Amino acid sequence: MMIGMRGGVAIAAFCLALPAHAQVFTSYWLGPTGFLWETCGSLQGDSGCFGGGTVNGYGNLCAVMEDSEHPNNASVSSKQRIYLLDNNATGKDDVVLHVLEKKIVVNGSSAQTTFTDVTDVPLSIAGGQPCQAAANKNIIAAGIASQNPQVALIDKNTLSVLPRHFVGRPRPPGRHPTTPGMLSIQSDASGYISIVMNDTFEILDPKGQGEEEGGGAFDVIPQGNALILP
Repeated sequence: MMIGMRGGVAIAAFCLALPAHAQVFTSYWLGPTGFLWETCGSLQGDSGCFGGGTVNGYGNLCAVMEDSEHPNNASVSSKQRIYLLDNNATGKDDVVLHVLEKKIVVNGSSAQTTFTDVTDVPLSIAGGQPCQAAANKNIIAAGIASQNPQVALIDKNTLSVLPRHFVGRPRPPGRHPTTPGMLSIQSDASGYISIVMNDTFEILDPKGQGEEEGGGAFDVIPQGNALILP
């Protein structure tokens, strides 16, 4: 608490410190069979990196996402799910969503980060390149462009594949036969998800239900990121 004076009147201001785990972050360097990670930040006046390592053993990773952070203790620890999209999990062009749990425990001026396997979710789409993924609080949309784009939806609470499945129209005339189809998946600040496949689009509401569809390439603007022209 700080005490100040304004016009001869004492004013009390309460300063709420950030939870310790909120003062560190984890960065990733993604490779085809795994990723490197580092946890860095500032704790009790000590700035720098507090650990790093490698998580590997995958087929061909093409996307990684962090879920929302869930504090396990208001001041010293947090848990967070990590989603890895693998488009060649067993060498058979099979697409799997690997789910990990990241835990950060802060002790004074140090932080310990661990990654634990939760489950693997096989997706009913064929592997290929490139891939796209986006998520909101309820669902994950993961897809492969390949020749004709395909997208699967995953329920984040049950970690099960939803019945809805998206397959794009054939590639527009004139596109080279070896060129992947167009695929874009974005999630905006309200949780709406846009799926663009070649010359069609669909907008899903935050629960994964269809909201709008049609021809063209209408995207929502991704939260915290720019919408980039292909």
